[in-house]
Amino acid sequence: MGGVNQMNAVINFVNNLFENETNILQQLKIQNIVIESTSRCNLRCEMCPRNSYKQISGDFDLNLFKSLSAYFKQNMVINLAGWGEPILYPKLIEMIKIVKKKGARVGFTTNATLLNNEISEKLIKNGLDFIDFSLDGASQHIYEKIRRGAKFHEVIENIRNFMEIKEKLDSKLPSTSITFVMMKRNIQDLPLMLKLTNDLKVDILNAKNFDVLTNKNDVEQVVFSHKNYNELEDDFIKFRDDIIANTASIAKNLNQNLMIDRFEINKKNKCNLATTGIFISHSGDVTLCCATGHSNPRMLDRTNVLESAKTVYGNLNTNKLSSILKTKEYLNCKDKASQNIDSIECRGCLLSEGL
Repeated sequence: MGGVNQMNAVINFVNNLFENETNILQQLKIQNIVIESTSRCNLRCEMCPRNSYKQISGDFDLNLFKSLSAYFKQNMVINLAGWGEPILYPKLIEMIKIVKKKGARVGFTTNATLLNNEISEKLIKNGLDFIDFSLDGASQHIYEKIRRGAKFHEVIENIRNFMEIKEKLDSKLPSTSITFVMMKRNIQDLPLMLKLTNDLKVDILNAKNFDVLTNKNDVEQVVFSHKNYNELEDDFIKFRDDIIANTASIAKNLNQNLMIDRFEINKKNKCNLATTGIFISHSGDVTLCCATGHSNPRMLDRTNVLESAKTVYGNLNTNKLSSILKTKEYLNCKDKASQNIDSIECRGCLLSEGL
Protein backbone atom coordinates (compact mmCIF):
# COMPACT_ATOMS: atom_id res chain seq x y z
CA MET A 1 0.00 0.00 0.00
CA GLY A 2 2.84 2.32 0.91
CA GLY A 3 4.47 1.66 -2.46
CA VAL A 4 1.27 2.65 -4.28
CA ASN A 5 0.93 5.86 -2.26
CA GLN A 6 4.56 6.71 -2.91
CA MET A 7 4.11 6.14 -6.65
CA ASN A 8 0.98 8.33 -6.69
CA ALA A 9 2.91 11.04 -4.90
CA VAL A 10 5.64 10.91 -7.54
CA ILE A 11 3.07 11.07 -10.35
CA ASN A 12 1.32 14.04 -8.73
CA PHE A 13 4.66 15.78 -8.24
CA VAL A 14 5.58 15.31 -11.92
CA ASN A 15 2.12 16.46 -13.07
CA ASN A 16 2.26 19.55 -10.87
CA LEU A 17 5.78 20.33 -12.07
CA PHE A 18 4.68 20.12 -15.70
CA GLU A 19 1.60 22.25 -15.04
CA ASN A 20 3.67 24.86 -13.26
CA GLU A 21 6.06 25.00 -16.19
CA THR A 22 3.28 25.64 -18.67
CA ASN A 23 1.74 28.27 -16.40
CA ILE A 24 4.86 30.42 -16.47
CA LEU A 25 3.39 32.71 -19.13
CA GLN A 26 0.47 33.58 -16.86
CA GLN A 27 2.85 34.09 -13.97
CA LEU A 28 4.86 36.53 -16.09
CA LYS A 29 1.62 38.11 -17.43
CA ILE A 30 2.52 37.28 -21.02
CA GLN A 31 -0.60 37.32 -23.19
CA ASN A 32 0.78 37.69 -26.71
CA ILE A 33 3.04 35.14 -28.40
CA VAL A 34 4.30 35.91 -31.89
CA ILE A 35 5.53 32.75 -33.58
CA GLU A 36 7.23 33.17 -36.92
CA SER A 37 5.63 30.38 -38.95
CA THR A 38 8.09 31.13 -41.75
CA SER A 39 10.79 33.67 -42.50
CA ARG A 40 10.36 33.15 -46.24
CA CYS A 41 8.72 35.91 -48.25
CA ASN A 42 7.67 36.32 -51.86
CA LEU A 43 8.11 40.12 -51.96
CA ARG A 44 10.99 42.60 -51.61
CA CYS A 45 9.24 45.59 -50.05
CA GLU A 46 11.20 48.85 -50.08
CA MET A 47 11.05 49.47 -46.34
CA CYS A 48 11.42 45.88 -45.14
CA PRO A 49 14.27 45.19 -42.66
CA ARG A 50 14.98 41.99 -44.63
CA ASN A 51 16.74 44.17 -47.21
CA SER A 52 19.33 45.32 -44.67
CA TYR A 53 20.79 42.01 -43.49
CA LYS A 54 21.51 38.53 -44.79
CA GLN A 55 18.66 36.47 -43.47
CA ILE A 56 18.45 32.69 -43.24
CA SER A 57 15.07 31.56 -44.52
CA GLY A 58 13.20 28.67 -42.96
CA ASP A 59 9.94 27.35 -41.52
CA PHE A 60 8.90 26.66 -37.94
CA ASP A 61 9.05 22.96 -37.11
CA LEU A 62 5.51 21.67 -36.62
CA ASN A 63 6.53 19.11 -33.97
CA LEU A 64 8.22 21.89 -32.01
CA PHE A 65 5.02 23.94 -32.37
CA LYS A 66 2.98 21.04 -31.00
CA SER A 67 5.26 20.86 -27.95
CA LEU A 68 5.06 24.63 -27.51
CA SER A 69 1.25 24.51 -27.58
CA ALA A 70 1.31 23.10 -24.04
CA TYR A 71 1.85 26.73 -22.96
CA PHE A 72 -1.18 28.08 -24.86
CA LYS A 73 -4.10 29.13 -22.67
CA GLN A 74 -7.53 30.64 -23.30
CA ASN A 75 -6.54 34.22 -22.53
CA MET A 76 -3.64 34.27 -25.01
CA VAL A 77 -3.23 35.61 -28.52
CA ILE A 78 -1.03 33.60 -30.87
CA ASN A 79 0.20 35.56 -33.90
CA LEU A 80 1.71 33.39 -36.63
CA ALA A 81 3.54 36.19 -38.43
CA GLY A 82 7.10 37.46 -38.32
CA TRP A 83 9.31 38.74 -41.11
CA GLY A 84 7.96 36.28 -43.62
CA GLU A 85 4.68 35.61 -45.42
CA PRO A 86 2.65 33.10 -43.36
CA ILE A 87 0.63 31.79 -46.31
CA LEU A 88 3.89 30.41 -47.75
CA TYR A 89 4.01 28.01 -44.80
CA PRO A 90 2.46 24.72 -46.00
CA LYS A 91 1.24 23.68 -42.53
CA LEU A 92 -0.41 26.97 -41.57
CA ILE A 93 -3.89 25.45 -41.26
CA GLU A 94 -2.51 22.71 -38.97
CA MET A 95 -0.99 25.39 -36.74
CA ILE A 96 -4.33 27.20 -36.55
CA LYS A 97 -6.14 23.99 -35.60
CA ILE A 98 -3.64 23.33 -32.81
CA VAL A 99 -4.11 26.80 -31.34
CA LYS A 100 -7.90 26.61 -31.56
CA LYS A 101 -7.93 23.30 -29.68
CA LYS A 102 -6.13 25.08 -26.83
CA GLY A 103 -8.80 27.80 -26.78
CA ALA A 104 -6.38 30.64 -27.57
CA ARG A 105 -6.98 33.27 -30.26
CA VAL A 106 -4.96 33.00 -33.47
CA GLY A 107 -4.26 35.16 -36.50
CA PHE A 108 -1.55 36.74 -38.61
CA THR A 109 -0.50 39.54 -40.94
CA THR A 110 -0.31 38.83 -44.67
CA ASN A 111 0.58 40.66 -47.87
CA ALA A 112 -2.48 38.90 -49.39
CA THR A 113 -0.71 38.10 -52.67
CA LEU A 114 -1.29 34.35 -52.16
CA LEU A 115 -4.73 34.62 -50.58
CA ASN A 116 -6.74 32.60 -53.11
CA ASN A 117 -10.31 31.42 -52.59
CA GLU A 118 -9.34 27.93 -51.39
CA ILE A 119 -7.00 29.24 -48.71
CA SER A 120 -9.50 31.93 -47.69
CA GLU A 121 -12.25 29.36 -47.16
CA LYS A 122 -9.96 27.09 -45.11
CA LEU A 123 -8.83 29.96 -42.89
CA ILE A 124 -12.39 31.05 -42.17
CA LYS A 125 -13.81 27.54 -41.66
CA ASN A 126 -11.00 26.64 -39.25
CA GLY A 127 -11.81 29.54 -36.95
CA LEU A 128 -9.09 32.10 -37.68
CA ASP A 129 -9.70 34.90 -35.16
CA PHE A 130 -8.01 37.83 -36.91
CA ILE A 131 -6.24 38.66 -40.15
CA ASP A 132 -4.33 41.84 -41.00
CA PHE A 133 -3.68 42.85 -44.61
CA SER A 134 -0.52 44.86 -45.31
CA LEU A 135 -1.30 47.60 -47.84
CA ASP A 136 1.02 50.59 -48.11
CA GLY A 137 -0.62 52.27 -51.06
CA ALA A 138 -4.17 52.82 -52.32
CA SER A 139 -3.05 53.46 -55.89
CA GLN A 140 -1.28 51.05 -58.21
CA HIS A 141 1.72 53.33 -58.76
CA ILE A 142 2.46 53.91 -55.06
CA TYR A 143 1.65 50.37 -53.94
CA GLU A 144 3.73 48.54 -56.54
CA LYS A 145 6.67 50.88 -56.04
CA ILE A 146 6.75 49.97 -52.33
CA ARG A 147 5.58 46.34 -52.42
CA ARG A 148 7.99 45.12 -55.06
CA GLY A 149 6.80 41.89 -56.68
CA ALA A 150 3.11 42.39 -55.90
CA LYS A 151 0.28 43.36 -58.25
CA PHE A 152 -2.08 45.94 -56.75
CA HIS A 153 -5.28 44.88 -58.50
CA GLU A 154 -4.67 41.18 -57.77
CA VAL A 155 -4.17 41.88 -54.07
CA ILE A 156 -7.32 44.02 -53.86
CA GLU A 157 -9.28 41.27 -55.60
CA ASN A 158 -7.92 38.67 -53.16
CA ILE A 159 -9.04 40.74 -50.17
CA ARG A 160 -12.43 41.43 -51.74
CA ASN A 161 -12.95 37.72 -52.40
CA PHE A 162 -11.90 36.88 -48.83
CA MET A 163 -14.51 39.27 -47.45
CA GLU A 164 -17.19 37.88 -49.76
CA ILE A 165 -16.40 34.29 -48.73
CA LYS A 166 -16.60 35.31 -45.07
CA GLU A 167 -20.02 36.87 -45.72
CA LYS A 168 -21.20 33.85 -47.70
CA LEU A 169 -20.19 31.54 -44.83
CA ASP A 170 -22.03 33.89 -42.44
CA SER A 171 -18.97 33.96 -40.19
CA LYS A 172 -18.26 36.71 -37.66
CA LEU A 173 -14.61 35.69 -37.62
CA PRO A 174 -11.96 36.57 -38.45
CA SER A 175 -11.88 40.24 -37.53
CA THR A 176 -10.15 42.11 -40.34
CA SER A 177 -7.79 45.05 -40.58
CA ILE A 178 -5.54 46.83 -43.05
CA THR A 179 -2.19 48.16 -41.85
CA PHE A 180 -0.82 51.13 -43.75
CA VAL A 181 2.76 52.14 -42.84
CA MET A 182 2.90 55.93 -43.15
CA MET A 183 5.96 57.21 -45.00
CA LYS A 184 6.77 60.32 -46.99
CA ARG A 185 6.46 58.34 -50.19
CA ASN A 186 2.88 57.20 -49.55
CA ILE A 187 1.11 59.38 -46.97
CA GLN A 188 -0.79 61.19 -49.73
CA ASP A 189 -2.65 57.89 -50.33
CA LEU A 190 -4.05 57.74 -46.79
CA PRO A 191 -7.53 59.23 -47.56
CA LEU A 192 -7.85 56.87 -50.53
CA MET A 193 -6.80 53.97 -48.32
CA LEU A 194 -9.55 54.83 -45.86
CA LYS A 195 -12.12 54.79 -48.66
CA LEU A 196 -10.70 51.53 -50.01
CA THR A 197 -10.89 49.94 -46.54
CA ASN A 198 -14.54 50.92 -46.36
CA ASP A 199 -15.26 49.70 -49.89
CA LEU A 200 -13.70 46.31 -49.08
CA LYS A 201 -15.78 46.14 -45.88
CA VAL A 202 -12.64 45.60 -43.79
CA ASP A 203 -13.21 46.37 -40.11
CA ILE A 204 -10.30 48.71 -39.28
CA LEU A 205 -7.64 50.80 -41.00
CA ASN A 206 -4.52 50.97 -38.87
CA ALA A 207 -2.24 53.80 -40.03
CA LYS A 208 1.06 53.31 -38.23
CA ASN A 209 4.40 55.06 -38.16
CA PHE A 210 7.47 53.72 -39.92
CA ASP A 211 9.22 52.63 -36.74
CA VAL A 212 11.79 49.96 -37.63
CA LEU A 213 14.60 51.95 -39.27
CA THR A 214 17.48 49.83 -40.54
CA ASN A 215 19.27 52.14 -43.00
CA LYS A 216 19.72 55.81 -43.91
CA ASN A 217 17.03 55.69 -46.58
CA ASP A 218 14.53 54.65 -43.91
CA VAL A 219 15.37 57.73 -41.85
CA GLU A 220 14.48 59.96 -44.80
CA GLN A 221 10.98 58.47 -44.98
CA VAL A 222 9.70 59.05 -41.43
CA VAL A 223 6.76 61.46 -41.15
CA PHE A 224 7.28 62.55 -37.54
CA SER A 225 9.89 64.81 -35.96
CA HIS A 226 12.60 63.28 -33.81
CA LYS A 227 15.71 65.02 -32.53
CA ASN A 228 17.93 62.02 -33.33
CA TYR A 229 16.73 61.53 -36.87
CA ASN A 230 15.20 64.51 -38.60
CA GLU A 231 13.77 67.99 -38.64
CA LEU A 232 10.67 68.19 -40.81
CA GLU A 233 9.98 71.26 -42.91
CA ASP A 234 6.93 73.31 -41.97
CA ASP A 235 5.38 72.78 -45.40
CA PHE A 236 5.53 68.99 -45.02
CA ILE A 237 4.12 69.11 -41.49
CA LYS A 238 1.15 71.14 -42.73
CA PHE A 239 0.70 68.77 -45.67
CA ARG A 240 0.83 65.76 -43.34
CA ASP A 241 -1.57 67.24 -40.80
CA ASP A 242 -4.06 68.25 -43.52
CA ILE A 243 -4.03 64.69 -44.85
CA ILE A 244 -4.62 63.27 -41.38
CA ALA A 245 -7.49 65.69 -40.71
CA ASN A 246 -9.06 64.88 -44.08
CA THR A 247 -8.77 61.14 -43.44
CA ALA A 248 -10.31 61.48 -39.97
CA SER A 249 -13.20 63.46 -41.44
CA ILE A 250 -13.81 60.79 -44.10
CA ALA A 251 -13.70 58.07 -41.44
CA LYS A 252 -16.36 59.87 -39.41
CA ASN A 253 -18.62 60.36 -42.43
CA LEU A 254 -18.26 56.72 -43.51
CA ASN A 255 -18.45 55.40 -39.94
CA GLN A 256 -15.20 53.55 -40.68
CA ASN A 257 -12.91 52.55 -37.82
CA LEU A 258 -9.55 54.35 -38.05
CA MET A 259 -6.56 53.86 -35.79
CA ILE A 260 -3.72 56.30 -36.33
CA ASP A 261 -0.41 56.70 -34.52
CA ARG A 262 0.66 59.91 -32.85
CA PHE A 263 3.57 61.83 -34.33
CA GLU A 264 5.00 63.03 -31.02
CA ILE A 265 7.09 61.10 -28.51
CA ASN A 266 4.69 59.87 -25.85
CA LYS A 267 6.02 57.51 -23.20
CA LYS A 268 2.44 56.54 -22.24
CA ASN A 269 2.04 55.18 -25.77
CA LYS A 270 5.23 53.14 -25.75
CA CYS A 271 5.44 49.53 -26.85
CA ASN A 272 4.53 47.00 -24.16
CA LEU A 273 5.89 43.86 -25.85
CA ALA A 274 8.68 43.55 -23.28
CA THR A 275 6.08 43.17 -20.52
CA THR A 276 3.18 41.38 -22.23
CA GLY A 277 4.64 39.41 -25.14
CA ILE A 278 7.43 37.29 -26.58
CA PHE A 279 8.64 36.54 -30.10
CA ILE A 280 9.82 33.13 -31.29
CA SER A 281 11.64 33.03 -34.62
CA HIS A 282 11.23 30.31 -37.25
CA SER A 283 14.43 28.69 -35.90
CA GLY A 284 13.16 28.61 -32.29
CA ASP A 285 15.01 31.66 -30.91
CA VAL A 286 13.10 33.34 -28.06
CA THR A 287 13.27 37.12 -27.70
CA LEU A 288 11.12 40.25 -27.26
CA CYS A 289 9.88 40.97 -30.77
CA CYS A 290 10.63 40.53 -34.46
CA ALA A 291 12.95 43.56 -34.34
CA THR A 292 15.25 41.73 -31.91
CA GLY A 293 14.73 38.28 -33.39
CA HIS A 294 16.99 38.70 -36.40
CA SER A 295 20.42 40.15 -37.17
CA ASN A 296 19.02 43.33 -38.69
CA PRO A 297 20.82 46.64 -38.13
CA ARG A 298 19.08 49.52 -36.37
CA MET A 299 19.61 53.25 -36.90
CA LEU A 300 20.44 54.92 -33.57
CA ASP A 301 20.35 58.35 -35.18
CA ARG A 302 20.93 59.80 -38.66
CA THR A 303 24.41 58.30 -39.02
CA ASN A 304 25.15 55.82 -36.21
CA VAL A 305 24.11 52.23 -36.79
CA LEU A 306 23.73 49.34 -34.37
CA GLU A 307 25.10 46.60 -36.62
CA SER A 308 22.85 43.89 -35.20
CA ALA A 309 19.83 44.33 -32.96
CA LYS A 310 19.50 40.58 -32.41
CA THR A 311 19.05 39.64 -28.75
CA VAL A 312 18.19 36.03 -27.95
CA TYR A 313 17.53 34.55 -24.51
CA GLY A 314 17.51 30.92 -25.61
CA ASN A 315 16.40 28.46 -28.27
CA LEU A 316 13.52 26.01 -28.01
CA ASN A 317 15.50 23.28 -29.73
CA THR A 318 17.86 23.09 -26.77
CA ASN A 319 15.87 24.54 -23.85
CA LYS A 320 12.30 24.56 -22.55
CA LEU A 321 10.42 27.83 -22.82
CA SER A 322 9.97 27.85 -19.05
CA SER A 323 13.75 27.68 -18.57
CA ILE A 324 14.41 30.43 -21.11
CA LEU A 325 11.94 32.78 -19.45
CA LYS A 326 13.67 32.26 -16.10
CA THR A 327 17.06 33.48 -17.33
CA LYS A 328 18.57 36.50 -15.63
CA GLU A 329 18.87 38.36 -18.95
CA TYR A 330 15.20 38.02 -19.84
CA LEU A 331 13.88 38.77 -16.35
CA ASN A 332 16.15 41.84 -16.09
CA CYS A 333 14.77 43.22 -19.35
CA LYS A 334 11.18 42.54 -18.29
CA ASP A 335 11.76 44.16 -14.90
CA LYS A 336 13.13 47.34 -16.52
CA ALA A 337 10.18 47.48 -18.90
CA SER A 338 7.71 47.17 -16.02
CA GLN A 339 9.41 50.21 -14.45
CA ASN A 340 9.18 52.12 -17.75
CA ILE A 341 12.98 52.03 -18.11
CA ASP A 342 14.35 51.46 -21.61
CA SER A 343 16.51 48.35 -21.72
CA ILE A 344 19.54 47.91 -23.95
CA GLU A 345 17.49 45.60 -26.18
CA CYS A 346 15.20 48.53 -27.10
CA ARG A 347 17.87 51.15 -27.89
CA GLY A 348 17.14 52.97 -31.11
CA CYS A 349 13.63 51.50 -31.36
CA LEU A 350 11.11 54.26 -31.96
CA LEU A 351 8.29 52.16 -30.51
CA SER A 352 10.02 52.35 -27.14
CA GLU A 353 9.50 56.12 -27.27
CA GLY A 354 5.81 55.89 -28.07
CA LEU A 355 6.12 56.86 -31.74
